[in-house]
Amino acid sequence: MFNDAVNSSYDQAVLAVSDVGLNKALQEAVNEIDQHLEWLMEPERIADFRTRKYAEEQILCLRKNIIGAIKNLLSRGTQFFYIPEVKKAAMEQIKEDSRPSVLQKLQQRQEEIAQREQTCTKPKKHSHGIEL
Repeated sequence: MFNDAVNSSYDQAVLAVSDVGLNKALQEAVNEIDQHLEWLMEPERIADFRTRKYAEEQILCLRKNIIGAIKNLLSRGTQFFYIPEVKKAAMEQIKEDSRPSVLQKLQQRQEEIAQREQTCTKPKKHSHGIEL
């Protein structure tokens, strides 16, 4: 059961890190490209409209390629964390770090149960003097 919890927490951590990395990298790349695109399409540019339109299409194509490259890179990075040697080492570290916490909580619960059992008295059976 403990191993299942460690495995689940490892998978969740990998997904969380990859999601944060993907979102941050994509946001930065898209913002930078959008700034350049806005600058290019400002009316005060002296290039003719067709040239600017061609440049816009090229920048949009570049944007699409960068987004694809970031997703591909992150996918490969995520796969790295699922290599058996890497995953095993990380899970061992998680076990080492979490075992004292789990044991401490277990001990606290056992103490709480023991205290409840001591304070809780079982009701005595009353015989009303009637024997059958």
